[in-house]
Amino acid sequence: MPDNPYVPLRPIDWDADEVTTAIGEIVADALAGFDPVDFWPAHPSDDGLPDGTASFYFGATGMIWALNYLKWVGAIENLPGVLEQLSRQDPAKFAHVQSAIAATDQLLAQHRQESQRQTEAAHRAFRAHAKSEDARFDAMLKGEPVETQRAVMQEIIASARASGIEASELTHLLNTEPLMRNAAFQRMMYDAGKYRLMMKAKDSVTTRPLPPVQRPGSAASRGERENADLRTLNARLSSTGDIKDAVALYHARKAIRR
Repeated sequence: MPDNPYVPLRPIDWDADEVTTAIGEIVADALAGFDPVDFWPAHPSDDGLPDGTASFYFGATGMIWALNYLKWVGAIENLPGVLEQLSRQDPAKFAHVQSAIAATDQLLAQHRQESQRQTEAAHRAFRAHAKSEDARFDAMLKGEPVETQRAVMQEIIASARASGIEASELTHLLNTEPLMRNAAFQRMMYDAGKYRLMMKAKDSVTTRPLPPVQRPGSAASRGERENADLRTLNARLSSTGDIKDAVALYHARKAIRR
């Protein structure tokens, strides 16, 4: 074995087959070096420990537990008769190893239970936080027409997508990140969406070509009427700067596109 068995991480893609093959090679090497009496030889870096150490950190208990764990999670199909062979050759050592493995399994189960408890507590805390902050945000939007809110929310999603964040990812962030659910942060996103919506509504009219001059007494075409409506809405928005007028202009532009 080289003096430094560690190698730097390589920028390669994950490949489950390669990982499974590597685990199999490590397991095969471990089993090939097993001795039912002396367990495994000590590593030169193990501070001069003798061969056959049975401890969990340095010795056989940790090795057998790791092999057993790999079998338990499905990383290897079976554990060839290491334990069976050990039980026949040295029942006392077998009992010691089994006892240590059982104690470790119990600690692992307790750790998982505590981890699950903490995860559930964090979820409950986030749900309470989200409920409180959503109520604050709704109060901030009191009096804002539902149609306007809907249009702004759609613009927020469109803005996120333009920045490379899909709607599903944005939803995930809102449902997992406390900062994203903060009422002030939600209002900041909302105001940014309103601004973008107003600018898009204005741009949609200012960039449209001017309609031809209509002769007196002739009926206006549908396109001419639509252009006139857009100019009226744009003039109103320029005068009021009201988001409701921006939404009306935005919807009028969308209707013309259909």
